[in-house]
Amino acid sequence: MYQVSYDLDNKNKKPKFNLDINGIRLICLYDTGAITAVWCGSKELFEETFPKRELQQSKFSIGGFGGRKRILTDIFRVDGFRMGEIEFPKFPVVTQFDRNFGCSLILGSTLATHANVHIIRIRRQIISFEFESLKYYSHFNVNKGDSKIIEDSYVLSSEEEIFLKKG
Repeated sequence: MYQVSYDLDNKNKKPKFNLDINGIRLICLYDTGAITAVWCGSKELFEETFPKRELQQSKFSIGGFGGRKRILTDIFRVDGFRMGEIEFPKFPVVTQFDRNFGCSLILGSTLATHANVHIIRIRRQIISFEFESLKYYSHFNVNKGDSKIIEDSYVLSSEEEIFLKKG
């Protein structure tokens, strides 16, 4: 097992922590209700954090955010996303620029599909991720009726691209 741990912001009830990506320190929120990573910071900071990124042709169908209806938004595959020594090549990030959630990046629970996540609030406040592999790849579920719409993403230790039709 490979473990990475981060100190939680003890002033916040939500699990927020600092994560360094490509030399830039970001405030991240671990959200068990999020189905993928969502960038909420500025477009400029996104471009600085992920200089190697590829806009996908498909759109991502995302909902939530305080009761908002589902919307279609851009999704990028970014290089350089790591948690400690754990690497996530071509990591998918949905963009909702300049949303005020007190963080730049929301990490969804799909990040930990094959990991144990521990949030410890007694004595020392930390979030800990335990992974079985050093490298994880993200895959998409596409909409059954429109293959240009992605509805879900998940993380596996397999490099194969898998597109599953919902239905």
